[in-house]
Amino acid sequence: MDNIDNHIINEDKIGATFQQVEKDKEYIQSLQAISKSDLKELLENEKKKKLNKRSLYSFISVAISIAAVFAIIYSLDLFKDRTGENLYQSYFESPTYDLLISRGYSDASEISQKTQKIIAEFYILYKKKQYADALQLALPIIQADELKNYYELLFYVSICQLEENKVSDARKNLEQLSLLGDLFPYFQSVDWYLALTYLKLNQMDKSQKLLEDIKEKGQYYSDKATELLTYLK
Repeated sequence: MDNIDNHIINEDKIGATFQQVEKDKEYIQSLQAISKSDLKELLENEKKKKLNKRSLYSFISVAISIAAVFAIIYSLDLFKDRTGENLYQSYFESPTYDLLISRGYSDASEISQKTQKIIAEFYILYKKKQYADALQLALPIIQADELKNYYELLFYVSICQLEENKVSDARKNLEQLSLLGDLFPYFQSVDWYLALTYLKLNQMDKSQKLLEDIKEKGQYYSDKATELLTYLK
């Protein structure tokens, strides 16, 4: 029973330990760089010193404890800088669902065959993640009168712009799409990527407000929005 009591750590001591850990984060980060092979070599060296079994177990126990502390620390993200840019990088991922030609917003018969061919080529480039080439192809036609209601294309153009770090341009397009609300089939994606765009631009209040709307409405990205909000409050 005494052995068990000796291993019980007071909550205050735990708090103090993590405070010290935060103070010594550079030292701990350097310790984390120790590889498994280095640890194995260290253990072998200790064994060569002819430690008795109890001492060796104590040494291994300490090593395991350090690893456990590292796991807890990094699971709590204590050392990650929660700037808008870093949060954006952590959560941004281009949509991968099937790309379809918009229906209900543009009558294909009203679009010239030349433009339809360009749009088809744009989607091919997008799927190949050739975002710069896709933008170069789409931008000259995106302002054309025949495409003024071609919202799906504008959405994917905005994603390409984010991929190519043309964030202000992406923001303008996504805000335009956001005004459509649920009239646009991808409105939930628009809200999510607009929130991420605000993060990238370090407009934290705008991002937080939009993320809270996503959470409250139970949208497709509500779980991610809820998780992201924990870093913004």
